[in-house]
Amino acid sequence: RSASAHLRTTITAMHTHHAGKAGVRGSGCQLSRHVRMPARQVAAAANSTGTAGTPSYQPRLQPSEATLTTFRRADAVCFDVDCTITTNDSLDLLADFMGVKEEVEKLTSAAMDGSLTLKAALEQRLDIIGCTPTDIRRFIAAHPPVSRLTPGIEAFIQALQARGVAIFLISGGFRELTLPIAAHLGIPKANVFANRMNWQFDDETGEATKLRGFDLSELTAHNLGKPQAIARIRQQFPYTSIVMIGDGITDLEAVSTSGGADLFIGYGGVVERPTVASQADWFIYDWSTLLSNMRRYKVAMVGS
Repeated sequence: RSASAHLRTTITAMHTHHAGKAGVRGSGCQLSRHVRMPARQVAAAANSTGTAGTPSYQPRLQPSEATLTTFRRADAVCFDVDCTITTNDSLDLLADFMGVKEEVEKLTSAAMDGSLTLKAALEQRLDIIGCTPTDIRRFIAAHPPVSRLTPGIEAFIQALQARGVAIFLISGGFRELTLPIAAHLGIPKANVFANRMNWQFDDETGEATKLRGFDLSELTAHNLGKPQAIARIRQQFPYTSIVMIGDGITDLEAVSTSGGADLFIGYGGVVERPTVASQADWFIYDWSTLLSNMRRYKVAMVGS
């Protein structure tokens, strides 16, 4: 791993600097809607504090030979979901659908300021959204998975699957909003790691009627949940090489612990985060970059 050894020290330092800031611990683009802009504009903004005309960081846009070899030999690829597979954050989109966008954005700002922990921010956002299972079904119908995918992701995942590479989704978002995306992409439910909504059930009908927070037993409900999810994948399958792809700090963390991913590829097609871009083993803006660098097979004809 070309950058993983350095990542352990870097991420530890980031945790110290950002202690309590949910904004750097949410998955994908969660808790960061107000900084979302085209990737290269984000890069330009981040560079503005450096010497005029001199970037403050340089993403690894060209992979090293070691990185390329690890990518091509991957037995499994794990993806973040929000702002990696999708063009938006599922919970933010659900809040907009439920008509409480502004209230949820206030909590987003509080979380980014460090006033709220990730757990508190998620609980309060869910409380404001206050959706029912029926609302979830209506939301999915209004925003079907195909309408939310980042350009080229479906072709890339299909190419991986055609090569026998196992695909996993590891998200700090919610299973109820992630499973339809997984189904559309042909990814088994068992390969999805995400938070799970808790529901209050009606005593008479036995049906879920009200949202009551989320299940804290899920790995992704806690800090370092993503590397823990990958460690569990390794326990279940004899994979030699696992690659993690995502846009956020929690995705970057996947290579920072023992038993985590062997390679981290940062994705900046929706939002570019300077820390992720500068520390990723390989940083891309378009899925075609990975597609064009995939392992190629030669076909031989044998006959008489």
